[in-house]
Amino acid sequence: MRVFDVEKRCGRRALFFCALSVTLWSRATAAQDRNMNHDIRIELPADLEGERDRYREDILAAVDRVAAWFTQQGFETRREDLIDRAVVLGDIETAQTKVAAHFGVDRTAVPDSFSGTVDQKTLFVVCPEVYRKTYIRLYPDWPWDEAQYRGLIAHEVAHRAHARVAVSLHGSEEAMGPTWFFEGLAILCAGNFEARVGDSPQLTWEQLMAYVSEDGTKSLGYPTYGRMIRSLAAAFPAKLLIERASDRGFPQFLEEGYAARKP
Repeated sequence: MRVFDVEKRCGRRALFFCALSVTLWSRATAAQDRNMNHDIRIELPADLEGERDRYREDILAAVDRVAAWFTQQGFETRREDLIDRAVVLGDIETAQTKVAAHFGVDRTAVPDSFSGTVDQKTLFVVCPEVYRKTYIRLYPDWPWDEAQYRGLIAHEVAHRAHARVAVSLHGSEEAMGPTWFFEGLAILCAGNFEARVGDSPQLTWEQLMAYVSEDGTKSLGYPTYGRMIRSLAAAFPAKLLIERASDRGFPQFLEEGYAARKP
């Protein structure tokens, strides 16, 4: 999610409405130890109050994953840097209404595929059942399991962490780079759309650049963004990619490193 443009935040760059394929992760990390005293206020519909513990576990685990990942890349990040409030939305109609009101846009600007977004330190996210239906509808080739929900949360929070880093490095969220890159980075951080048995190997430079060019005219979708970023991450440290993503010479920089690797 990039938060410098309201309409875009309520468009494809802000609303994570794709399927996520993730693996379960351990919560026993150094980042979690640092964050033990920070809690997140969770707002639930009345009929979901009985599941509050489950939501707290999912949200904290996802946030801790993101904090640990960015810290591992060299950008010290704590849970309290990311979110302090989570609003869980029990149905898509309520989600559209509340998110539109929050961003000050018409309800029609929020698609019926909305699943989550982060603004400042507030996470808006649909409940697992709503997300499951969207996931199955949009990505039938990617099996659903309960881990997908944490992946959704982690993806959205990863945008928040990336935006903070971009501002600290360059003074603007524009420094998050092009859509394919900042969406890909969130996918990499959250562990979304990981390669499956039988998937094609990593992209060649020519394939990668063809996707970059195509994404300038239409959204390629999250599974493709995942392939793109993982191909790059095999050739470059993630920290270097994050630091250089907004450079005018970013493609040339990538080409040189990619050629040296010869995937």
